[in-house]
This record gives sequence, structure tokens and C-alpha cells, in this order.
Amino acid sequence: MSDRCSSCKAEVVWGITVTGHRMPVNAEPDAAGRWRLFGDTPRIVYVPVERRAELAGQLHVSHFATCPFADQHRKRS
Repeated sequence: MSDRCSSCKAEVVWGITVTGHRMPVNAEPDAAGRWRLFGDTPRIVYVPVERRAELAGQLHVSHFATCPFADQHRKRS
């Protein structure tokens, strides 16, 4: 299930990382992707460089890497 970024309106999928954080990824797979989605409530798993070629067409890019408004959504530390 996809959603839209509240700032740039791009189609995104919200998933849960292995550390339990919610993370948006671009909805369409991308050759530059580093993240793979699993399950109905997607779990997002980082894919090491050496495995990316075999998973071509299944990987996604973090929306934070492509959204022109990403800095407005980052948590301040």
C-alpha cells in the first residue's frame, strides 16, 4: 500500500526498519536502491552492495534521499 509524501506529493511506501523506526521509501523499485521490502506491513531491510545485483528490480530508494524537502522532516537531535 502506498501513500504520498506530504511535501513533494511523490508516491511512497512506509515501512518498519529492523530497529522499529518508520521509514518512507519511493514506491517504485530503482536500480540505485539499497532497501528491500517484505510483507504486508512492510519490513525494510538494508541490502549490502554485494547482493544488490541479484535483487535488481526489487530494491527501493529511501525517500529522504530524493525528496527536495527532506530536511524539513528530519528529527533534530
